[in-house]
Amino acid sequence: MREFFSQNGLLAKFLDGFSERESQILMAEKVANAIDECKPLVIEAPTGVGKTFAYLLPIFQKEKKAIISTATIVLQHQLFEKDIPFTAQLFNRDYKVEILKGRQNYLCLLRFFNEKNKPGSNREKHLYNTISSWIEYTEKGDFSEIEGLSLSDISIRKINADKNFCTGRKCPHYKECYFYRARKRAVDADIVLVNHHLFVSDLAVKSSDFGSILPLADVVVIDEAHKFETIASIQFGETFSLRMLTIFFNQLPSELRLKYVKNFEYLQNKENLELENIQTARIDKKQKKYFYKLKETMGFLKEDLKLIDEDDFDLKTNLIKRADRFIVFVELIDNPDFVSFYEYEDKSVVFKNIPLNVSDKLSNLFSVYYPCVIFTSATLAVNNSLDFFKKSVGVEYAESFVLPSVFNYKENTLLYVPLDIPFVDEPDFVEKSVEEIYDILKRIKGKTFLLCTSLKNVKLFANALRNKVDLNILVQGEDSNSFLIERFRESQNSVLIGSFSFWEGIDIKGEDLSCVIIDRLPFNRPDDPVFSEKSSRIKNSFKDYAIPLSVLQLKQGMGRLIRDEKDKGIFIILDKRIQKKWYGKFFLKSLFNFEVVNDKERVFDFIDKKLINL
Repeated sequence: MREFFSQNGLLAKFLDGFSERESQILMAEKVANAIDECKPLVIEAPTGVGKTFAYLLPIFQKEKKAIISTATIVLQHQLFEKDIPFTAQLFNRDYKVEILKGRQNYLCLLRFFNEKNKPGSNREKHLYNTISSWIEYTEKGDFSEIEGLSLSDISIRKINADKNFCTGRKCPHYKECYFYRARKRAVDADIVLVNHHLFVSDLAVKSSDFGSILPLADVVVIDEAHKFETIASIQFGETFSLRMLTIFFNQLPSELRLKYVKNFEYLQNKENLELENIQTARIDKKQKKYFYKLKETMGFLKEDLKLIDEDDFDLKTNLIKRADRFIVFVELIDNPDFVSFYEYEDKSVVFKNIPLNVSDKLSNLFSVYYPCVIFTSATLAVNNSLDFFKKSVGVEYAESFVLPSVFNYKENTLLYVPLDIPFVDEPDFVEKSVEEIYDILKRIKGKTFLLCTSLKNVKLFANALRNKVDLNILVQGEDSNSFLIERFRESQNSVLIGSFSFWEGIDIKGEDLSCVIIDRLPFNRPDDPVFSEKSSRIKNSFKDYAIPLSVLQLKQGMGRLIRDEKDKGIFIILDKRIQKKWYGKFFLKSLFNFEVVNDKERVFDFIDKKLINL
């Protein structure tokens, strides 16, 4: 591998600005070895290492069939449009690459032709006319080909390839179906790009005889792996909503709708769930009464569906399987290995059963179907160890490495922790924090992300700063996240204040971003149902569970600042527990190699020497 990545190697000949990085070479060698020995590998590769080419080049050099799973669509498209074509050119090889997405990303021809002539708004008619023209030339039927279109648009949700409406081979458009054609292309592809949701969903049904989408592969790369365990927990769980129930009822044959109308009048009445007026809560005995009624109804209904001639009713098999899912959901409520709760999402209530441990299941599935799996991300290690991550995803036996950063944090950054402000739970914390940071913000003329751990703090800091400083304060919720990021890039003197959706996946290089402020250490909320239940089952849960989770989240947020070797900037953590409490050392040992200061004059000196007149 070294010959590919050396200063006079293959990459240097074709990649402008390439410089040899020992960390990148080490990672490529470890990936190549894992492929040769068909074994799992876990690597923390800090920003700037060049991890994408460090796993792509060994895959190409060894001519392996691969699946690459990512957490974000941004990385998917970067791989598909830039990195993989570039690597294929290096090897002068025609590699077939396919992006496979979830069903909601594809047009369903049957649903579209049924919907387009129905009465609708002028906007919807115009949209459907646009789609009619698009159908004439699209090969993939992927909605992302239509600029400005949102998958959450109700008009799109009426015509996407939702599995609740799929009749499979019985559909008159089956041969032209964009989703199934994408699956067929994936089988023939050399590299398949997917997101973690689809990968885990497919992994969960690999051992069954229904629903498997992805082909087998020589190697699987789980990029942006810090999100994988959380997504796996969701995908291995079950969900229920009244919307799912309404769709199910409306699809029943007329005679069964008539027979079960009283049952569904009860089940579709939200009042019968007796929900608490809070954001999230455990399912208790009040809701269990409702769900036992749901299970009973679905049991009888499933037997009635079996009596229907499938030739007369295309959705028979689909509805029977969904009735089974409703029954399974209810049974999991009483399963001690799951936590059952409900929460509000976009003003609708969603019920969830989430497994408390996915590591054993993942371990078994990987060993059977994908023994060579490579996990990588910039933030996986806690106190320079990958044991916490490896245990969470079922690969405790995997070889693992924490690569050194290629950035000079000691020279180009510092961490400021003000000790004179109140602790984070004191009533005047926000007020005193703003007094502490406003002259720093003025000195660097904005150029700051203020990352908060709650939407409440986002509003409090926004109001306080707007009353204090003459800067452009951009606030999450006042516009779309993408628009706020674009305004931050383009405008001067800006401070962007946001919660967790801004802690990762944002890449702003150069002097546009010169400071990242963290309001408090990002511990999970103790009333979070999954977190609290898992904590109750771990002997020393604060040290062995709460702290590692918080460390990884903090590393994500702080990772927004230094994105390039030439970047410089200031980290500010307003939570003095990082130095005042015994557990602070676990955070500091896990962070970058920078100087920690408590004197604001040191910050001003850094600004004057490093940031002004950049």
